[in-house]
Amino acid sequence: MSAPFHFRLGRLLSVRRVGEDEALARLSEGRREVAARESEVEARSAERTDAEAEIRARARGSVDLTRLRAAVTYRESANRRFARAEASAKSASMEAEEKRRALVEAARRVRILEKLEEGARADWSARGLAAESRERDDRPHRGEPA
Repeated sequence: MSAPFHFRLGRLLSVRRVGEDEALARLSEGRREVAARESEVEARSAERTDAEAEIRARARGSVDLTRLRAAVTYRESANRRFARAEASAKSASMEAEEKRRALVEAARRVRILEKLEEGARADWSARGLAAESRERDDRPHRGEPA
């Protein structure tokens, strides 16, 4: 009976699989962050829309300049918050893309070792079959003198 199959790079493959799992977790976290930032952009956009509506309402009929000025100031503040939220969402999106690329690379490195293991396992199996075949060939057949 031959020894069981042992892949010499098995430990490295295990480490790379753990790295792939960690990269997947980081990507999931990055995607959640992107979703949160996009949600904030939507909220800031709604805030901007409300500020614009407030200005339009204040500009009709008799105009109270103090309230109109306050509405314009609020709109400008809402625009700045919107711009910051957009920049933050873009940054989170870029980070998530980097994490996606890291996951692709980690998966590629795992697949390389898996292919090597597959080839090594096939070679081991072929050597075992060849050894069994030689053993059978070396045994005397029935009816033949030994």
